[in-house]
Amino acid sequence: MPNTTRPVPSSRLALKELEEEELSKRGYHLELHIGEGSYAKVKSASSDRLHCKVAIKIIHKTLAPQDFREKFLPRELSVLTKVDHPHVIKVHEIMELGPRVYIVMDYAGHGDLLEYIQLHGAIAETKVRVMFRQLLTGVQYLHSKGIVHRDLKCENILLDAKNNIKISDFGFAREMRQSELSRTFCGSAAYAAPEVLQGIPYLAELYDVWSLGVILYIMACGSMPFDDSNIKKMIKVQLEKKYGFPRSKKVNQECKDLINEILTPSVTDRPTIGQVLQHTFFSQGGASSSSDQVASGNSVPQGATGGSHDAATESRPAAEQRTTTGAVGGATAQDASVRPKDPRPNATLVPVQAQDPKFRAPTPIPPSHNPAPATHHPVTNQYRRLSRDDKQHPSSQKPEKSKK
Repeated sequence: MPNTTRPVPSSRLALKELEEEELSKRGYHLELHIGEGSYAKVKSASSDRLHCKVAIKIIHKTLAPQDFREKFLPRELSVLTKVDHPHVIKVHEIMELGPRVYIVMDYAGHGDLLEYIQLHGAIAETKVRVMFRQLLTGVQYLHSKGIVHRDLKCENILLDAKNNIKISDFGFAREMRQSELSRTFCGSAAYAAPEVLQGIPYLAELYDVWSLGVILYIMACGSMPFDDSNIKKMIKVQLEKKYGFPRSKKVNQECKDLINEILTPSVTDRPTIGQVLQHTFFSQGGASSSSDQVASGNSVPQGATGGSHDAATESRPAAEQRTTTGAVGGATAQDASVRPKDPRPNATLVPVQAQDPKFRAPTPIPPSHNPAPATHHPVTNQYRRLSRDDKQHPSSQKPEKSKK
C-alpha cells in the first residue's frame, strides 16, 4: 500500500527546530502537543528553572487578525503580568520571539471544569460549595485589581492536580475603571448576560457575575440553564426567568436561591461578588475553610497547587478522577492540560464536543405549577462566541462559532 503521508515542508521543520532550540536555551523542553486553534497552540514542557511541568501557549501573530494583534493580545499580556492569586492560572514568563508569543504558565493536571462535569455529572453539594467559593474569590481578586474577565465559562475554569479552581484564558479580559461601561460585546453566548446579548453598553463586573451564575447552575445541575441555539428566545427566557431545575437532581434550596439571585436580569438588582459570598449557601458545611487564604490574594509557593483542599475529588479510586484531554485552540488557545491515560482497560471517557450525543442531561422543571415538558440543554463545549467588533450588535445575527 503506498505511503500517503504528506511530507512536512522543510521550512516548517526548520521553524520547529528553531523554536525548540530557542526555548531550550531558556530552560524549557517541549513535550506533548495539547491542542491548537487557528493561530494558537498549547504544548506541555518541562522547566529547568522551575523544576516542574508547565504549559506553553504559543500565539502566531502573523496568522491572527488585526484586531487581535492590536487590541486583544496586548490586553491579555498586560493582564497576565499583573495577576497573582491561588485561583488564577499563574504565568511564569512571557517571551516574544519573532512573530510568535510564548506564554509559560502552570500546568493544570486535571483539565477543565466542563470535562469534569461531562465525566462525573452534577457535582455534589459539598464540592460545589468549596469549588464555587474558590471561583468567586478568584474573580473577586481580579475585580479588586480593576480587571474584568468577560469570558467566564466552564471551559476556562481549569482544575489542578487536587481539583482546585484555576481561572484561565484572558483573551477578552481588560482593565476597567469602576462604573465604566463596556461596549465590546464579547464572550460565549450561553454564558452571556441579557444586556450583552441585547447590545446594551454594560458593566463588565456584573457581566462576570451573571456568567458565574450560569457556571453554578451547571455545577449543581449537570445541565445548561439556557439554550443558545436561538438567541432571541434565549433573551426572552433570561428576562422572564423561565429556566427550571432538573427533576432527577436534588438541588439544595439555598443553592437554588443563590442561582436565582445571581441570574437577575436587572443589573441594578444583580448582586456583586461580595454580596454573593455573603449568601447563606456558603454558611453550610464549613465552606469557608478553603477561602480564608484565598481571599487575601496571597500567592501560593512555587509549585504548589493553589489551595489546601482537594476541592472536587470524589471518594473513589484515583484513576476515576482523571478526565479526557481538553481541546485547545481558537483566537486565544485555552490554558489547558493533559492527564495520564486511565489505566482501567474498559474506561469510557466522555469526549468534549459540541452537542455531545452521548451526554444526556436531566430535564429542567419550568417554574410554573403546571409545567409543560421543558427541553433540556446538555452541558456541551459552547463554541458560539459573540463578536469582538464594538460596532456589531450581537442580537442582530446568530453569534459566531468560537474557534476555540
